[in-house]
Amino acid sequence: MKFAKCLSVFFAVLAAALIAVTAMGYERFHQTPPMIRTPVEKAEMRSEMLMEAICSADYAAAKESLYGAPELQWNRETSSELGSILWPAYSGTMSYAFSGPCYVNSTGVFRDVTITVLDVPALRPKIQGEYLLLLNPHLADARYDSEAFDENGALRTDFSAALLRQAVEKVLQRENAYVSHQITLELVLQDGQWQVIPKRDLIDIVAGVTTK
Repeated sequence: MKFAKCLSVFFAVLAAALIAVTAMGYERFHQTPPMIRTPVEKAEMRSEMLMEAICSADYAAAKESLYGAPELQWNRETSSELGSILWPAYSGTMSYAFSGPCYVNSTGVFRDVTITVLDVPALRPKIQGEYLLLLNPHLADARYDSEAFDENGALRTDFSAALLRQAVEKVLQRENAYVSHQITLELVLQDGQWQVIPKRDLIDIVAGVTTK
């Protein structure tokens, strides 16, 4: 009888312990966002695909990696001569570096990245100043400078464009022309696929509408 009583106490304690462990596991499972219970290797691949597409100016591919596949509106000012030179240079020289792999916390999956771009707002006045320095010698006697001016005394468009390109090259060679932005990408699952949330800091950097 005594043995049976001890055995029943033992099983009661064991059952209580199992219930407690099960309850703890259930609580922990339900406190953890679903995305964290999913392996994040593919999330890292998606973040790399996005940044490769952006830095290759492949915006159609970039759109596919963004949550909701939003239509991307880029601030590509190409109507002016300077804009037509600077914006291709901006998108063509963009680079990135991840600080590490994806990490998770109680709110989601994230990855830190540094994006380096031409500092267009800072470069504009310097380029314009350099352009005027290159143009000044031709203004001394515009009447006899047929290379720079037409018969009506107007500055030739092709000459002005060539001069502007020289100014851009000189400034880019001389100045610290780049600026780096550190941002955090947030990834979520959409239809079983990892996607990057298109937050404003990322969109602004890629669109060229932000400055440090």
